[in-house]
Amino acid sequence: QPLSDYMKTHPGIRMQMKIANTAELLKELMNGEIQLAIVEGYFDRSAYGYEVWETERFIPVASAEYHFRKSPRNLPDLFRERLLIREQGSGSREILEKNLVAANYSLEDFSEQTEVNSIYAILQLLAENLGISFLYEPAARKGIRSGEFIEIPLRDFSVKHDFCFIWDKNSIFAEEYRKISGELKTARISG
Repeated sequence: QPLSDYMKTHPGIRMQMKIANTAELLKELMNGEIQLAIVEGYFDRSAYGYEVWETERFIPVASAEYHFRKSPRNLPDLFRERLLIREQGSGSREILEKNLVAANYSLEDFSEQTEVNSIYAILQLLAENLGISFLYEPAARKGIRSGEFIEIPLRDFSVKHDFCFIWDKNSIFAEEYRKISGELKTARISG
């Protein structure tokens, strides 16, 4: 919605939008193939100009109809479930991996994993009761509100992470990028 609002208030703007994982976007930004990116993953904050767009909860999610092998209360209770996970290079995957390591676990603790390179495909697989996943709350919000999905209540997993606008820190357009990020933040807040 914020991008839609931005395009409506700037009818003559020419832009190209690409959806890719964090690693790909960072590479393209470094190579000058793109000028501005919104990323969820980790990046070297000393190497880029950036603005935090929003901070979101990163939550475990399943279909409301999903049958757990063990009633989940703590993270290890999910290790016997099929984990639907994004591909290598995805910010979501990196955030999950780092938070698992911080809790002295790893992806290998999950007995079954299915790697999927699309959040939309993960949502579809969740809807089909084919596993559990860890997603940003906004990605699952519509399904949670409709009762299709549930947030899996865990006592030992509480993660928030930033989405950031990033650009080449030496860009002569840095102020323009800050202005764009400010307008998109305002559109998100008012929408």
